[in-house]
Amino acid sequence: MTKTKSLSFSSIILLGINGIVKSGIFLLPGTLYRQSGMLSIVAILMAGFSTLLIAMNYAVMASKIDAEGGAYAYASRAFGSMGGFHTGWFGWLLGVITISAEIAAFQTVLKSVLVDVHGKWIFDAVGMAIILLLVVINISGTDIIKIFDNLSSAIKVSLLIAFIIVGVWLLSKTSVAVPQATPVKASDFTGTFSTAFYMFTGFSFLLIAAKQMTNPEKTIPRALIISISTVGIIYAAVQFILILLQHSSLTGDTMPIATVFNQAFGIAGRMVVLVGIMISTIGVALAVSFDNHLRPSFTFK
Repeated sequence: MTKTKSLSFSSIILLGINGIVKSGIFLLPGTLYRQSGMLSIVAILMAGFSTLLIAMNYAVMASKIDAEGGAYAYASRAFGSMGGFHTGWFGWLLGVITISAEIAAFQTVLKSVLVDVHGKWIFDAVGMAIILLLVVINISGTDIIKIFDNLSSAIKVSLLIAFIIVGVWLLSKTSVAVPQATPVKASDFTGTFSTAFYMFTGFSFLLIAAKQMTNPEKTIPRALIISISTVGIIYAAVQFILILLQHSSLTGDTMPIATVFNQAFGIAGRMVVLVGIMISTIGVALAVSFDNHLRPSFTFK
């Protein structure tokens, strides 16, 4: 039976953005600023450009190999089944680590909302419940995954765009000087770049769902360029606005976007952001779990 190719171009782009935009942009700006100051924006842009170059190699492979599996399929074609085996399993492991990190981020944010989650057994139960939810959604089929993915992607992107708008509004109400860039050690900037690069990982999961797309050899390159470029611009804008608004206090803030919304709209604004972050993390875990269950069996002869 022929598999139905039901993912539209807009759904593909949202799937790509959902896989890239993880909890890092909500939780790590302070870490980036502490390491490299104003140069953290440069690190973000460099990481985005580097990711785009890597993605273009994936896009070339996608235009030549119409097969499900992403890097696994490409490595198998180029280096044989053993190369595909190792690539596939390491890719699967990356997916598991990403899902685990997003669930941990969800629980971290949830502790700011519900004090009772600090209890270990409740903390563990919440994690298991999320995993069970991912299993149920994946079993339910592509249609429901599209709905959840589109919804979480829309909320995530809307939240970041809303932050940019709110940030510009707050900046317009006061005179803010751009902090001067201070000398940064090469090792610190390298660490910032590595952290920023992690914030862009996830684009490769998009290629695993190639057979769920119509005309993937043309669709995937366009989707990759749009997804990564959009995310890079948003990341850089968010970091720049946070630096202007919070300055040195940004280094010690684990949820700076929520802090800004709290400043603008009070506790209600903070709660909206925290709920949005939790939905975001679940969306990433869903996108990655969807990609992981599409992977073929990683066997070699």
